[in-house]
Amino acid sequence: MGVMQRRSSEEWLATIGEGVREHRLLQRVTQAELADSANVSVNALQNLEHGRGAALITLIKVIRALDLEDWLDGLSLPDAGFNPLDAIDRGNRKRRRAR
Repeated sequence: MGVMQRRSSEEWLATIGEGVREHRLLQRVTQAELADSANVSVNALQNLEHGRGAALITLIKVIRALDLEDWLDGLSLPDAGFNPLDAIDRGNRKRRRAR
């Protein structure tokens, strides 16, 4: 068994961009049409599709315009079961003596 190589950030940008482009083409939508429905510039969409980097808001708007919000839902992190802010909050409460 070989060690699995982790993708670089640049590889992730390219992979996500290719996926966006493939979905756009499957839906038979031009870049101009998708950019318009996503309310982003054509240049921003081109940057996303070509893996040249894009703002996160651009990715979200484009994913929503392609009706792929289920993919976004799948990105949520699993519940850790412990919130460190709860411990801080408990530490700030003053203890009261029972009477």
